[in-house]
Amino acid sequence: MQVTREKLWEKFHSLRSDAKFRDMWVKFLNDSIASEACPIFYQFVTEAVMKKLIKSHFSLELSTSSGHEPSIPPLNYRETNIIRYMIGSVIRALQKKVKKSGHPLKKEMGLCLVEMEEDTGR
Repeated sequence: MQVTREKLWEKFHSLRSDAKFRDMWVKFLNDSIASEACPIFYQFVTEAVMKKLIKSHFSLELSTSSGHEPSIPPLNYRETNIIRYMIGSVIRALQKKVKKSGHPLKKEMGLCLVEMEEDTGR
């Protein structure tokens, strides 16, 4: 089962990074809403769909025999702040890298990162 899941994600990554797939997204968005989106948008939507498909086809029946959901403790204040700090550090490092790059979508990627930073509450 683990090998199957790994191969599935490997093929998913190959699809997601394929130029034809990105071109298909661009054509779809241009035809449907006459606009383009940030590449992060394509990856987010594709990953969300993939996760739903995996969940529906490879759902794990956790504790169905006991009849209750497993208990996951909530994060405490310190753990939440550690995660926020790490997210902020990653976003800032990506922003520096994007500023130095010569990528044709540099401006769009920068805007996506600014939006992500705002979403973290900073």
